[in-house]
Amino acid sequence: MLLALSFNRAHSTIASIGLTPANPTTLSNGLSYYLAGITYSFTVNVIDPDISGWAQLTDVRLTITNATNIVIFINPSGTGTNLPVTVTSGIVNAVADISGTYNNCTVTFKVTFRWDTPESAFGAKTIIGSATTTYPANNTKTDSRSVNYGVCSSFQILNFAQDGVAADGMINPWHDSFNITGVPVYNVPGATLSDSIETIYSGEITNTLLYRSGNNTGFNDNSPSDISYTIPPQYFNNNSLPLGNHTWRIYAAMQTAPGFEYSSNTLSINCDEVEVTSIEFINGGGISNPPLHYYYRSVTQPGTQVSITARMRNGLGPMVGNVTFILENITNPNDDATIVIAHGQTTGIANLNFPNPLPSAHTTQSNTYRIKQISGGTYGGDDIINGNGQNVASRIQQPVNPIIYWDNEDPPGSGTPFTAWIGHSATADSLTLNWQPLANADPDRDFYSYKVYYKQTTETQYKIIDRSTSGYASLSNPTTGSVTITGLIPLKNYDIYITAIDVFGNEVQIADALPPVGQRTLGTLASTIRIQLTDGITTYDDDSFATFDQPNLRPVRKTNLRVKVFIISAYNLPDTVNILVRPYPGTDFLSGGVLQGVEGIDYYRFSTIKTASNEWTGYIQEQIPWMNGNSIKFIIETILNNVHTYSDYNSESETPATANPDDQPFTVSIQTPTQFTPWPTRILNNVIDDNHPYAYPAYYLTDDAYVTITVYDIKGRPVSKILDTAFRKGGQNIKENGWAGVNKANKKLGVGLYYIHIYAKRA
Repeated sequence: MLLALSFNRAHSTIASIGLTPANPTTLSNGLSYYLAGITYSFTVNVIDPDISGWAQLTDVRLTITNATNIVIFINPSGTGTNLPVTVTSGIVNAVADISGTYNNCTVTFKVTFRWDTPESAFGAKTIIGSATTTYPANNTKTDSRSVNYGVCSSFQILNFAQDGVAADGMINPWHDSFNITGVPVYNVPGATLSDSIETIYSGEITNTLLYRSGNNTGFNDNSPSDISYTIPPQYFNNNSLPLGNHTWRIYAAMQTAPGFEYSSNTLSINCDEVEVTSIEFINGGGISNPPLHYYYRSVTQPGTQVSITARMRNGLGPMVGNVTFILENITNPNDDATIVIAHGQTTGIANLNFPNPLPSAHTTQSNTYRIKQISGGTYGGDDIINGNGQNVASRIQQPVNPIIYWDNEDPPGSGTPFTAWIGHSATADSLTLNWQPLANADPDRDFYSYKVYYKQTTETQYKIIDRSTSGYASLSNPTTGSVTITGLIPLKNYDIYITAIDVFGNEVQIADALPPVGQRTLGTLASTIRIQLTDGITTYDDDSFATFDQPNLRPVRKTNLRVKVFIISAYNLPDTVNILVRPYPGTDFLSGGVLQGVEGIDYYRFSTIKTASNEWTGYIQEQIPWMNGNSIKFIIETILNNVHTYSDYNSESETPATANPDDQPFTVSIQTPTQFTPWPTRILNNVIDDNHPYAYPAYYLTDDAYVTITVYDIKGRPVSKILDTAFRKGGQNIKENGWAGVNKANKKLGVGLYYIHIYAKRA
């Protein structure tokens, strides 16, 4: 038997494939990363002895595991260097070198990781090489390697810091120059600045720029391996940058695509300044009036202090660090005060020195103050000497400059005498003194009281009247220019003088008092009766009634007329005082000293009440029949121990032989007021429902009045009161608050008809 053996070669798959991954860069923390800007070489060796040309080697591929896997392939067509490849996944730059033959070739993928390549953390990952041939059929073979690595494509600034005044990250707008320094290093996921991570590949960074809060500052550094930027003095102020937090970030120009990168970390800086919200002077006596920003203090009384309240302008918080304030006396620059506000506080207090030099004796000197310098604290620690802190008053937000009027034993008034004397008037038991009031202005705002000294000429001890004397509170007002001394004895001579005293006890000297020397002995008159009449708008004093036969010279409104009667008696005062009224001219009140006519028909009698030691007040009421455009006359009736006496205008000047208490009565002319046609009183909404929940009373008043508005139900029972004797000015369309259909207890009333009654009583 003959056996014929045939040996045929088997055609199957690629004989072998070998992957050699590039070694990642091992950093100072012992971990390995593929770093942006660095080119790494990965080789794939492919052996297939059966293929007969490059065209049958269709795909050599590299897969690098990452956050987004990086997949690169090439269809070899021959040997060469830096041949183009296709990146189908991931973001890298890559080329390939091919050596050997198509049966046994090596593809070296040169992969450059970019600054926009997705990052991944360090850990065990797989790198795969694969190849595909097409003879005799499609054959693919892979080789994989497990490698511990991560991918890093961002950078940070190692030891990112500010020096000088910005070392603590806090400055004021008038800061000194300072530097920002650091070293660009790779920003390795999970690593910290203390790990001293690898500096960026030499030559990769071509230039860096400093950014502030996302804005290019224009500061650049051409030595990027060790950056340093100098921030000029007052950079924040000169560029009108806002107070508050800002961040520095580094922008780097890179050789590797995409050509730029921002540092992943930032450096914070906070710009803030101190503002003064109040400057007050406390203690030491005197007067303080902060709304007007003036104070009065005496150089003879110690204890004056200054209180400063301040805050940080951004955030309005307390001081950060201990802050020192210098209070400047602008008037006397040698008199500065130092105030410290402690950390976390907003107020500081310090003693205030007297001005230097002191005001001249018996004068008052105004001194103006302000904060001229703020130093210390986190935001105020800049170079005061070089002028880069809050050492200029214009850099300090503060209130209007306060003023102290320093008093050096300076009584009220400005000379001899302390103000002008006008004169006096006398009655039987009083003296009225008149002078030019002091101006209620500086330097006399420290005024305390006028003081009136008086005694009978034959006496040795003066009595004193001042603001503390009952009934003389007006002497506390410097604008007062008159005082009446009562309780004197008729036909007596009195020595008097007037001074003034300030809050520090400085009193006008007797030689400068009023009236002038030589005019200080005044005398009282015999008993008198004087009256004053007013209709509430116009007032007529006693002397106005001298022309009794011309009442038209004294027009008054038709209203209740108030009459004040002043009686000065050398002996007893009356038990009762009345006002008797008749039409003018009409018949006389008296005949033979006896009152004539019927009360309520021929005349009216109106009683008075005693309103002061020698004063009675009563009212001539408008309801009497002669008050409609006519003239009236009246005399005064006094009753003592049931004995009636009468007085008219000239009774006190008449002699017993000519006395007639009815020959010169007091007269006035009653003017009928202009009549107005009132608007109808009405209810603006007289149906209360869901759409109109309130009824609004509106009405007209011809005069000022006291108004009562009451709501009644249909049976006439009061259910609610909208107003109760409330004062309202005269006028049209006076609209009150609405009524919501509730009773006095604010409970809703039932459906029905209700009446609103408006009652007005003239004021």
